[in-house]
Amino acid sequence: MDAGLIVFLVIMALVVFFCFFMAVKMSKAKKKAKRARKQLVESTGALADIVLPHTAGLPVPEGVFCNLFLLPDKLQVHASGTQFDLDLTRITDVVEKTDVEIQKQMVSSAGGAVAGGLLLGPVGALIGGRAKTKTSREIKSYMIISYSKGDALEYMAFNTTGNFKVLKFISAVKAAIPAQSTIIAL
Repeated sequence: MDAGLIVFLVIMALVVFFCFFMAVKMSKAKKKAKRARKQLVESTGALADIVLPHTAGLPVPEGVFCNLFLLPDKLQVHASGTQFDLDLTRITDVVEKTDVEIQKQMVSSAGGAVAGGLLLGPVGALIGGRAKTKTSREIKSYMIISYSKGDALEYMAFNTTGNFKVLKFISAVKAAIPAQSTIIAL
């Protein structure tokens, strides 16, 4: 056998072994994280829980994954080793809102320019390769929790795009919020 082929086969065997090793390691890490989360849910006595990336409202960076736990008397948020407690009597509303982002891009068609150039020469290349507008829509969803802090109204927001558990969590939080008494001045 050629020495280059032997080196190649050894390298490929090492790469395959490394990939297998990392897959096993990641699987174990996922199972460990899942067990730890389950123990945390059980130890807190949570009525409902969800994991969402932070968007705004907490002193943690955007995109940090937060564990939200609905407890009988408060909403608890665990983020980056920090715990935030929000008494349910202070929550004024919990909603899911969507944000539609429409992006327009100018794209030119190289294939159209080549085809137009072959069929009609330089003028065909110009017409076939002209820039066209391509529109794409990106829909993002957010869970927004409004709460009173002194005399001010504050909020915290979490990205819920693609998370189907969020409606169940919002319903649970709304059901747990004590009824607010409404005073009407006459």
